[in-house]
Amino acid sequence: MKDKTNTPRKRAFERQLAGITIALVSLALVVIAAGFGFGPFIFIDSFILVLGVAAGYALGAKDGENIIVRFGDGAVHAGYIGFLIGIVLSLYQVSEISQLGGPLALCFLTLLYSRIVKLICCHFE
Repeated sequence: MKDKTNTPRKRAFERQLAGITIALVSLALVVIAAGFGFGPFIFIDSFILVLGVAAGYALGAKDGENIIVRFGDGAVHAGYIGFLIGIVLSLYQVSEISQLGGPLALCFLTLLYSRIVKLICCHFE
């Protein structure tokens, strides 16, 4: 009987998983090496925006479309939408410099989160 534990599909999945792990560990090491820790990179509003838009975009997949690819594409669209929302909020509060932190975090972290989600999704296309 043929051993099915080392099929080409399983090897491909293992390579994909290794690629994602290496990419995410590399990103984490850069953040750690910068000396700031992960605190500045955690902004729940951006995370919710990216995952919400990406999930909605994935649910709109037509028959035959890869849902994971749609999820990744939706995350990229959400990143740009979040960037624009953050710019508008920043310009609205430009007279109060101390209030710009949240809008600017939304602005840039949605782009960051969207690209990380797309990076993960592109391994499963």
